[in-house]
Amino acid sequence: MESYSIKDLDAFDSFTRSIQLADAKTNLRVIERALELGKVTADVRAAVERYNCDDCLSALHLRDWFERLRASIEAGGTLVPRPQPEDGSPSPKLVDRARRVQALIAALTADLPAERAKRDDEQQGRWLRARYM
Repeated sequence: MESYSIKDLDAFDSFTRSIQLADAKTNLRVIERALELGKVTADVRAAVERYNCDDCLSALHLRDWFERLRASIEAGGTLVPRPQPEDGSPSPKLVDRARRVQALIAALTADLPAERAKRDDEQQGRWLRARYM
C-alpha cells in the first residue's frame, strides 16, 4: 500500500533523522501519559522536541528536493504548473465528520465531573477516550 507520510518520503530525498522513529514513537506515548499526570521528564521532552524538529527539517528538505526535480524537468522543456490554491474551505465531508466527532465527545463527557479526583475509573476512561479522539 502506498504511503505519503513524510517519514516514508525521507528515503527519496536522503534525509537522515536525528532520532530513530521507534524511539520517537515510544517517547510520544510516554509524553502523552506524562502530560495527563503533569510529569514530563527532561529526557522525554528532549526526545519529542528532536522528533518535531526532524519533521520540520524533513519537510524543508523534501520541499527543496521537489523544487530541484521541478527545475530539472522544466530545464528539459516540460512545463510543470503549480497547483492553484483553493478557497481554503473544508469539504462538506470534513465538516460532517467534525460535527459527528463533537457530538460523540459531548455524549461521552456530558455527565462527567470536571475534576479528575471526582471521576471513577469508568468515567475517567470515557474522558480519556473523548480527549484523544
